[in-house]
Amino acid sequence: MATLDDNREYIDPADVSIWPTVQKYGGIMALASIAFTLVTYLVGMDNTTMSFVLSGISLVVTILILRAAVKHFRDVELGGHISLGKVIALGVPIIMI
Repeated sequence: MATLDDNREYIDPADVSIWPTVQKYGGIMALASIAFTLVTYLVGMDNTTMSFVLSGISLVVTILILRAAVKHFRDVELGGHISLGKVIALGVPIIMI
């Protein structure tokens, strides 16, 4: 019964822009990628034997950043609900940056 008495307004997902979140988390991902590449190069781990391990670590970091972006957008911008289409529309530009 508590949900029927909720006076909060419905947030229309079509009215919420994804671009502030894309810019924020795309920048974080770009900086993390640059830092990761720079550290592996300076330490000397950029040879072919470590490339599989480094690719795995990079993939995990990418997934964690995307998860944080989707969670932030869902909880803060959309009020707790997000569709698969919005997740894809948010994730693709972040990866492109």
